Amino acid sequence: MSFMGYADHGPHVAQALATREEIKWHKEAAPGPRCRALRWTCRCRAPRYFLFTGGGRLFIGRQDARGWFETTRLPHQQAEELWMRLLTGEAR
Repeated sequence: MSFMGYADHGPHVAQALATREEIKWHKEAAPGPRCRALRWTCRCRAPRYFLFTGGGRLFIGRQDARGWFETTRLPHQQAEELWMRLLTGEAR
């Protein structure tokens, strides 16, 4: 399974495992103007997830029919690890 995606087509998120870690999501209006998406999941499936950088930290955004949600800002290594757990179904 490829987790990198390719030109304008991000990877698909694996089905959530029964033993998955629960991610705490915070309701937000949208990412701030100084944030930049580093990675994203495929737009053909909802919800869509984005790995953002902003203010020296990373965070994950989730967009679904209910709106926009974000994790707290995390150090790079923690956010990268959480991103991989999300993609593999180990976190949701």
